Formats: sequence, C-alpha cells, structure tokens
Amino acid sequence: MQITNSRTLLILFLPQEWEIYHRRPHWEALAAHSRILLVEPPAGILTVWLRPKRLLNYYIKDRNLRKSGRNLYFFRPIQLASPGIDFLLPFLSGLDRIWMRRQLQQVLNKIKGEFDIAVTFINQVQQHHFSKTIPHSLQCYEITDLYVIPYGHHQLDESHWYTKRARSYDKKILSDSDLVITSSKLIYDNLKTPVGNIHYLHNSADYNHFVKSAGADLTVPEELRNLKKPILGFIGYINHLIDYELLTKLAVAFRDGSLVLIGGEQKITKVHNDTWYQKTKIIENIHYLGFKDYRQLPAYLKGFDVCLMPFRLNDWMRYSAPNKTYQYLASGKPVVSTNFPEMENVKKVVLVAGDHEEFVNLVQGALNDKSEIKKAERQKVALENSTENRAIKMTNILSDFLKQGS
Repeated sequence: MQITNSRTLLILFLPQEWEIYHRRPHWEALAAHSRILLVEPPAGILTVWLRPKRLLNYYIKDRNLRKSGRNLYFFRPIQLASPGIDFLLPFLSGLDRIWMRRQLQQVLNKIKGEFDIAVTFINQVQQHHFSKTIPHSLQCYEITDLYVIPYGHHQLDESHWYTKRARSYDKKILSDSDLVITSSKLIYDNLKTPVGNIHYLHNSADYNHFVKSAGADLTVPEELRNLKKPILGFIGYINHLIDYELLTKLAVAFRDGSLVLIGGEQKITKVHNDTWYQKTKIIENIHYLGFKDYRQLPAYLKGFDVCLMPFRLNDWMRYSAPNKTYQYLASGKPVVSTNFPEMENVKKVVLVAGDHEEFVNLVQGALNDKSEIKKAERQKVALENSTENRAIKMTNILSDFLKQGS
C-alpha cells in the first residue's frame, strides 16, 4: 500500500551510522513505499577527537547528497559539537540548530522536484535541536527506548541532572510532533493521555534475512563448530543491560557446553566496571566473539541450540522492546528470556523466566525441545512481525495521518 501522497519525502535523523542502524531494516522496507532522506550523525568540529572518522568522511564524500537505489538518499551535516555534547554545553545547540536548518534546506532544494511534502522523524532525545528544523514539514517522534535515562544507569532518577535536562527536551519534541510511534507498550500507555496521535507498533526483524539460519545450505562458522555443545547464544550489544551473574550460573549449569555472545562492547554504558562482567570473561566456556557483520548473523544463529535474552530487570529494559526477539524466532530456535514487559506479547512462543533458577531450568527444557510444530509457531510470529509488515503498518498510519491533514 502506498502513502496517500506518493510524492512524500520521509526524513530520518539517524542516531548511528547507517551500517549499524540498518539493523532496524524497516526503514529499508519503507523505501519501497516512499522516498527517504537519511541524515547521518553530524560531524563535530569542536569535538573532532570523539569521532574523527566522521569529520574525515564528511570532507571526502559525505557532505554531498548521495543516492542508493530508487528511493534512498544519504547526507551527513556538520555542526560545532558531536550529538549529545550539548547536554553538557547547551548553548551550542542553538547555533547548531540554525546551521542544520541551512544545510538541510540546501539538500532539499536539490531534490525539490521529487517531493511535495516532508515528514521528519526524530527518535532520540539527543536530537532535540533537530526538532522542527524544516519549516512547513510534519514531524513524527519514533520512540524505541526511554532515552531520558543516562547511558549505563539502571534506574530512572528524576533528580539526576541529565534526566532533568532530557525531560525538558523530550517534552519539546513531543509538543513539536504531529505524530508519535513507539515500540514500547509501557511508553505508549504513559503517553496515551497527554498525546493525541500516538501509535504502538511492535518492533520487527528482517524475517527473510534471519530465516536463512533454518536453511540446510548455510554453513555454521568454524569458530562455532569447534566449540563444545550445546551452544547457548546471544546476539547484541555487550552492555549494562545483560545479567552477567545469570551468565555465570548458566556456565556452571552447562559446563559441558558453551555460552556464546556476539556483539561489540558498548563502552558508553561503562560495562567494563561491572564485576560480574569481568568474571564472565575468564570463565572457560563463555566466549565473546565480538562484532560480526549483519550479513553473517544468520550463519552464527544457525549454530545456536538455544537463543538467550538474559537481560537485567532494570528501568531501561522495562521500557525496551528488542528486535532480536523476532530475529531469534525467525530461526525457529527455542528462545529463553528474562521477564520484562514486552515479553507479554510473545509468551506463547518464548520461554520467560521469573528468576535465575527458572531461567536455567527453561534452558534445559529448551534443549530437549525438538518439536517441529513449536518451531513453525515461532517462525509464524516472526513473520507476522517482519520488517515488511511493520513498514506497511507505518505506511498506513502515515497515509491516514496525511489524509486527516489534507
């Protein structure tokens, strides 16, 4: 289904480099329905030491408008400070907002003949000074997590300076926005009363990509083939959200097997200060394999016997909806998770534990689960929550929204 006005341009302010953020590939799926301008994270002049590669790439190629395929455009702006630094130096955000508006207007003039209406998407409170930078455009606030909690913190503390400042910015984005979409039911419930046009959309995964892990022609990487079985696996950021004490208990309970974690260490969360994390790094049957290219993930997933979601039950996870849930389910493999709110939607196909002991027991049960019927049920839920289906739902929401405003 096409958006009502096929000459609509969707403008997404990326919170990360595209090669990382495209792991939320519903945006690529949306490109089948409308043109999309991806504004990559700005290169900071005064904070060049934080992201030197961004500034280098800006001068080599990224300052120019680039196009990929029929509907995807790329552009990287430049500003005084790297995103998020304005939380420490808020006076810079006003100058960067003016500069951003001028740069965007120049880019939009280059593609002006290809669209009639623009809808901008903000998805993090750190992007507050991008809010309503394009005059006469509509704005959608796509909320995926509770970003008013500082990185690395477990609890929401309304007295924390960062949260106070983030709350004020969050309110500004909400007041500027014509539409709000969130993948968290808890965030949806909290916003439902004060915000009128808000929609709850489950997170999603690229089903066609991850279902490859169930295919007979895919080869499991050698570094997994050489590990002791069974293999209990996790794919995602190595950060403060993982319950490393739970991992140590799993390592003891399945000492004849292997625990495998695939993903880069998210240093901003200061996970290296976690005592339990440091313990897991010296346990013989826990293996940190580091970051893997997105295209390789199905092959690694194929080597898992059970997929793990061993998250801490902190405030960040209470408001979170990991898309890895549906990546795992697409493989048909058994999935065991701790019990945070978004799991309520998938309890029929995900084994959800209330404590560490139950988690260990559920993993043991999952290893004995050879049911083809259950495998098919898991894949059915993943297909229902594919990126293509989410893109269609978002397209319908935008279509209805634009009809109301016409």
